[in-house]
Amino acid sequence: MNDELTAYALPILQGWIADMSLPTRIRRLTGQAIRLDPRLPSDHEAAGELLGLTIAVSLDIFRRRALAGTGWHPGHGAHAQTYFLRRCLMSFPREHQRFTREQRPTSTRETLSLHQAMHLPETSPIGHPEDLALARALASQALSLAPSSQLCVPQSHPVPPSR
Repeated sequence: MNDELTAYALPILQGWIADMSLPTRIRRLTGQAIRLDPRLPSDHEAAGELLGLTIAVSLDIFRRRALAGTGWHPGHGAHAQTYFLRRCLMSFPREHQRFTREQRPTSTRETLSLHQAMHLPETSPIGHPEDLALARALASQALSLAPSSQLCVPQSHPVPPSR
């Protein structure tokens, strides 16, 4: 059944990306407004990857809900294909957000100097894990680029000689 659902949903979703009607359809169904990258309709490889992720997630949810008895039921309401296509529309915003986040070029991230990295705000372990990971990555990058002579911690007050 997975192959049939995929074969049904994929060309429809591709068409909705091509004519840029997918965001409107998602908003009507879920109330969520998404902004589709205008390059996506012409970038068939990226669109195919994004739709593949969306369909895979939707198939998993479809299967889990069917096994739990909370999803689609034969003879009750919509056909399986229609139900599945709606599930894809509900899954798309989250997968689109993940996909666009992963597609951002790394060159747009700001590179910090060693001095800037030393003044990054402290990150609480209770805070956002992504902030901690980014702060650590930036500090590591700055330290890896600095000559070893700059890695000594300057002392603000001279240490008195030992007696």
